[in-house]
Amino acid sequence: MRRRGLLLSEMLVAFLLMFLAALSMMNLLSSSDTNYRQAAQSQIALRLARQGLENVRAKNLPRTAGTQTLTPLSEGSGRTNITFSPSIIVTAAGTMMQVRSRVTWIDQKRTHNVELVTLVAP
Repeated sequence: MRRRGLLLSEMLVAFLLMFLAALSMMNLLSSSDTNYRQAAQSQIALRLARQGLENVRAKNLPRTAGTQTLTPLSEGSGRTNITFSPSIIVTAAGTMMQVRSRVTWIDQKRTHNVELVTLVAP
């Protein structure tokens, strides 16, 4: 006797496998979006930190010891507006000045930091 079509149990197993495959794809897309957003934020922070160091090297900012808070930058649109807070920390390091350019931002209740350090002549 030849059987035509599929049994109900076979159909349920097939639907379950398709559901699991779709669920894993959604998880992959979600984590990919999160990784992309974090990488983009890190690139913005690195650009701001580099600009801070270049301003000190070009003598646009004073080279006196202490912390200087620079103008915050807001990036993003809609619900993902992130404020980046750059600062410059200058300390004496022998005959040189150590300059730290730090950028801090908060994304999804987590604080992130990028810091670049260099030495400059006073």
